[in-house]
Amino acid sequence: MYHDQTGFMTEDLFSNIIPGIKKHCLLVALYWMGEPLLHSKTRNMIRILSDNGIGCMIATNGMALTPRNSLALVESGLDIIKISISGITQETYVQYHRGGNIRRVIANVNALLATIREKNASTLVIIDYLKLPHNAHEVEPARTFFSAMDLCFHVRDAQDSRDDKTVDDHIVSDLLTPTTGICEWAWTTVAINWQGKIYPCCYVGAVQKNLIIGNLLEHSLITAFHGNELKNIMELHINNQRERIPACKDCYYSDIGFQTD
Repeated sequence: MYHDQTGFMTEDLFSNIIPGIKKHCLLVALYWMGEPLLHSKTRNMIRILSDNGIGCMIATNGMALTPRNSLALVESGLDIIKISISGITQETYVQYHRGGNIRRVIANVNALLATIREKNASTLVIIDYLKLPHNAHEVEPARTFFSAMDLCFHVRDAQDSRDDKTVDDHIVSDLLTPTTGICEWAWTTVAINWQGKIYPCCYVGAVQKNLIIGNLLEHSLITAFHGNELKNIMELHINNQRERIPACKDCYYSDIGFQTD
């Protein structure tokens, strides 16, 4: 999504990132505009992170969260899993998660919870409700349902991409308002696509994909993090010139905490 090419990061490329960052990295979000459970090496990558003392989070729509995959994730040492939903009834859910089945997702969540209990694991499960105008009325019923399962329930205003517009015409929900000022993402995160291209954050990489701060095929992640490209972005933020970066001008993020209502 949003890119001319899609693919899977190789395990070798992923493994080469870890030695240089393990003293500095708190958490790796092992996904970016894709479904991590479709990658055959996800379990191995989670284990690599766990063995190096780095936290790992994935986000999934839950459709491929089969009992077998749940067991693999838990045994690999996964710390956090976010399961995205967009409604509690099939009629509402399928408007955004086209081709999905909320009943199947709920069954998969129950199987995951059973695996966590069986393995006495500490994996945190978060239900991530993507709120849009068409499904706002089901937020509270969904909260009640999943809270009864003793799950974390998180609501965030979402971007509406259901009409398949190109990124230049991407639709932002009326619930979202672009923010101004300094965004701490530039100081705390980077995003890496499957080809090794490094972006200052996942949002910039999605909507302004030419703003690359480095490439893992050419130099290390630490070198990119301390490079001039990222430094220029930081300076624009510090000088209240965020609007000079197209992606930052339209972005509604300012910190790395959960964006919620």
